[in-house]
Amino acid sequence: MFIRASIAAVLVLSSFPAMAGKFQGNVAGVVLDERSGAKLSGVAITLQVKDILKSNLPATQPDGRFDLDLRQIFPDEDLENRTIELTFRKADYHDSVFLLNSESDMENWDQLEIQLIKPREVEKLPKEQREKIEKYVSQKGKTLYLFPYHLTEETTSLQPERFAQNLLDNISASLRSSLQAAPGVEMDVSIQPLSDIDITATNIERLYQFGEVLNALAMISGSGEMSPDEQGKPEIYLESNYVTITADPSLRPGNVTIIDQFSPRLLNSLRLSDHLNRYWGHHTALALCIQEFQQAMKPPKNKARLVEIEKMIVASRSQLSEENKALDRQFERLLNIVIKESNQ
Repeated sequence: MFIRASIAAVLVLSSFPAMAGKFQGNVAGVVLDERSGAKLSGVAITLQVKDILKSNLPATQPDGRFDLDLRQIFPDEDLENRTIELTFRKADYHDSVFLLNSESDMENWDQLEIQLIKPREVEKLPKEQREKIEKYVSQKGKTLYLFPYHLTEETTSLQPERFAQNLLDNISASLRSSLQAAPGVEMDVSIQPLSDIDITATNIERLYQFGEVLNALAMISGSGEMSPDEQGKPEIYLESNYVTITADPSLRPGNVTIIDQFSPRLLNSLRLSDHLNRYWGHHTALALCIQEFQQAMKPPKNKARLVEIEKMIVASRSQLSEENKALDRQFERLLNIVIKESNQ
């Protein structure tokens, strides 16, 4: 029996549901090409427990299989009740990151089936679309671009400019603590609605294309509907895709889905910002940290700036609640990279 994980994002963060069993400390399985099902050899594997990263591990065999003894790899660590991060990496494929919890995800750890995705070829932006968006190019690279949402009839009154203002207010309030921790880092962001450009919210590769042309911090798209809450009262339900644009694909957090639910009376109210998901600010903080890190790494490396970015990451991460482990791990991963570069 194989545990199959469906992978859809550029950098995939997945975790398996709780399963009964006793943690044995062994992780094994096979890595396949998602499209053809071919077994992939030479796939590099890294493991991380807490702040300890192990990268000098055997790659997958000719038959695509891997077998890792966690107790041997981490002999001095207590692996009970831990989140264990496995990263699978192969040239010409998107990275795949899996989070396993040794408290609950125990059964069938030796029968994992990992599927890697090759980037699909995406047609170049048509000339007329490129010309249409070039006037919106961000000079500092700190702009979030908001595409029109695909809405049901009841929610078509959503005003993009008003929604953009609410998003900006929500994000700016969230960023204040990070700004105080790193006063030398510019964190002022802006939001630009692109009301005259339509795009399918799930077309992530196209969003990356637009983002690269626009020098964007992130691209936002989504859909919405009217639906009843648990008491039967009508609520607006918005599902947004938040795609961080990075020059280095290995730093991409992947596609993030942010859910907002609120009363219809708040749809175009300036008070909506107080009711929006707090993760708008958290993911924007991560995007800014990634962008600042990339700027600091341009030759010659700016170590003083890396120190400020480290403070910024720590402050941003401290605002997270316990419920978003995946985002916390992304901040931790970036923090470890920054610290490593600061010390070299």
